Amino acid sequence: MSINTDPINWATNNLKWAPAKVVESITQLVELKENKSPWEVIEEIVRVWQETCPKTYESFVYDIEMTKRNSKVTKGIRGISLDKETGGYLRHRLDIPVKVVYMIRRLYPDMPMDKEFYKKWAKTFPKMVIESKV
Repeated sequence: MSINTDPINWATNNLKWAPAKVVESITQLVELKENKSPWEVIEEIVRVWQETCPKTYESFVYDIEMTKRNSKVTKGIRGISLDKETGGYLRHRLDIPVKVVYMIRRLYPDMPMDKEFYKKWAKTFPKMVIESKV
């Protein structure tokens, strides 16, 4: 889907059908992109995902809590482990739903998802952070 393409026309032309709530949400996100900062749109993406997929969201929250409890603790920090092959440390810092990343990529294909992006994500969505001091 091209960012400038109307989502309803895109869905119709590609023979995709979606519930009205989903189509309304997509239209709203495309409009927000024109008027708001990327992080305001990303917050809306997460909210839309929570509302349109409540069972998936509840499952995600449950899974992330289990991951936090079961994560290895190294040097007093949960979510860090030693990689035996390289001798370096591996960090499991965040758990972000694939659908949310997909929506961000569709709206912002050139947005760098680099270290700064993930730092900002951790501050904005603390529920999705795995790594923590013990």
